[in-house]
Amino acid sequence: MQRADGDSTLEETHVCVALAGVLLVLDPQATPFTRVWCCFELSLCVLEKDEAGHRRLKLDVVAERGGKPRLMAEGLDNIEDQFPVKWLHRGFEINIVDGEATWAKDRARILNSICRVDRTKLEEIPFEAHRNYDEVNETLRNLFAEAAMPIDHGVPGNGLVIGQLLATWIARPRVRLNFSGSDMQGTVDVTDVLCKLGSADVTRQLCLEFQKCTQLSDVSALATAVQGLTGLQYLHLDFLECEQLSDVSALGASVAELTGLQHLVLDFGGCSNLSDVSAL
Repeated sequence: MQRADGDSTLEETHVCVALAGVLLVLDPQATPFTRVWCCFELSLCVLEKDEAGHRRLKLDVVAERGGKPRLMAEGLDNIEDQFPVKWLHRGFEINIVDGEATWAKDRARILNSICRVDRTKLEEIPFEAHRNYDEVNETLRNLFAEAAMPIDHGVPGNGLVIGQLLATWIARPRVRLNFSGSDMQGTVDVTDVLCKLGSADVTRQLCLEFQKCTQLSDVSALATAVQGLTGLQYLHLDFLECEQLSDVSALGASVAELTGLQHLVLDFGGCSNLSDVSAL
């Protein structure tokens, strides 16, 4: 995108007006998250609204892995497992105010444009804090967390971070979170995330991974949260090598209450202290 000249605001350039969406090309260093021009283009995906007040522009992300382009297209269930999810993690902490520019004048004009200041003041010192900064940062972090959720495999998982960033106003029929490798002893924090993201009326599929959570010993809070998702049809809970886990009776009782459940997978492989699974 070229710099705006004259009296035009950045949003009024022919490039901005013609946009139908933004394609973010990520490198291993996630450089676009550190450049203010890139942050401005990303901000358009948040601040450009249609007549109904909804976001007008989609955000797609492409990255290279194994010599091939990997695509994440917003709104489509086609996120590739080979997409380098670690690169998306950089977006969890994006802060457009920290974006750098070759020219200080560019940075001032961009940040002031994001704040919708009068065009005659675009080159003044920009605000250090502004509600538009917050809206852009929060929405972008949510978008990247949403994209990372289904492809966050392996150890360690990022379930707690992703869950905390995800927006609460979106009803999710599928929730998949990976907490593997965490040092959690109980599941209270996991329950808080599920209460935020799950819905008894909407959520039909739930997959939670706790592989190698070697300190995990109490899943009673998780059991309560699962029981509240009464519309579940698919449930997959993976406790592989959770060595301290010894009592899952509460979990068994909760699963028994899910009368609409059609598919159930419970993995307790390597749970050496687990001696009684009769409740399951």
